[in-house]
Amino acid sequence: MKKYIVIVFTGLLMSIPALAQLFWNKANMRNVKMQIDKQPYKSAYDALIKKADLYLLEPHLSVVNDKNHIPASGDIHDYMSIGRYTWPDTTKADGLPYIERDGYTNPEYYTYDREVLLKMVDRVKTFTLAWYFSDDSRYASAAVGQIRVWFLKKETYMNPNMYYGQIVKGYTYLNATAVLDGAGFVDMIDALYLLDDYHSWMWHRDLKRVKKWFGQFLDWIETSDQGVRQNKSRDNTGTSYDLQRLAYNLYCGRVENAQEILNNFVEKRILKQIDDEGVQVEEIKRTSSFGYSVSNISVMMNFIIIACNQGLQLTPESLTRFYKAVNYLIPYLDENKQWPYQEISNMKYYRKRLCFELFRIATCIDKSKTNYLKLYEKYGKMSDNDINVLLY
Repeated sequence: MKKYIVIVFTGLLMSIPALAQLFWNKANMRNVKMQIDKQPYKSAYDALIKKADLYLLEPHLSVVNDKNHIPASGDIHDYMSIGRYTWPDTTKADGLPYIERDGYTNPEYYTYDREVLLKMVDRVKTFTLAWYFSDDSRYASAAVGQIRVWFLKKETYMNPNMYYGQIVKGYTYLNATAVLDGAGFVDMIDALYLLDDYHSWMWHRDLKRVKKWFGQFLDWIETSDQGVRQNKSRDNTGTSYDLQRLAYNLYCGRVENAQEILNNFVEKRILKQIDDEGVQVEEIKRTSSFGYSVSNISVMMNFIIIACNQGLQLTPESLTRFYKAVNYLIPYLDENKQWPYQEISNMKYYRKRLCFELFRIATCIDKSKTNYLKLYEKYGKMSDNDINVLLY
């Protein structure tokens, strides 16, 4: 199996902190910024600014605001969510304990902290990119303000753990999948890198405190009982767990740990999750098997893009296995092609997500994959207003 291990260029890896990027390519972004008033960028830029301006009118979000659900700790600074697919047991008077209905989202899920976290991350990204492309400091100030409220402010900060994530009502045990809610933070790491160039009173001191928070959160992910259990997961949740570890180790400057995660990624995730035909053996067991297969490809792509942006690459053999999984899904971009496994979710949404990954592969990983670009153009091209037009 040695031939499948990630090739690591140690000299380049040691420069990871200087590169300071996960998904966003700064060289590409600089080029886009110089042409921001021209298509294809202008429409996406205008949409970005419009969205940022709306966010400016709203108060900052925090984990303690509108806290209708208090975790068992009694601490409002503790993050809390419920299992997305857990529902009241209608055969019980009190509905407890909740039961699993895989693929069906309980509306209660949206009343906990998970949705607030995702909205907070989107605001930080939106404000940061609006500042970068416009040079309007109002947006950077808003991004910094939101970050301080969520991570640092005494009255509103979040504790650096997710002990009470994805709880199942009626049970007292702590769920290992709680760790997965932290994946939302990965999407704001590039914004934090970019905001290192913003200069305002005490911001760089606070940025160090944010990095310390992520270091503590990473320690919880890697050493807590929940994290240790999640590390053993064989499906997309294990891939997502490792993506968090990779992103936060890079951000916190723990280079050797990041290298180890990258080195293990192929054998631990790609080889064990994708069979010789390209089938993702754990994902096809789900009620939303196409959706989870596409989602896992997205997480793997995030891994590969991070590696490339750090000057690393996978061996051709390991990429071949990854492309087998992608190619297995491609025929089902055609809505007339019947997916052979159970799928209860909106396949149209996941077809579009798969098209985006084809686009990322052909533009970020392997420009020879022109057939992927053609499929992207045919089945799911991004709208002109999509923020990703500015990033890829």
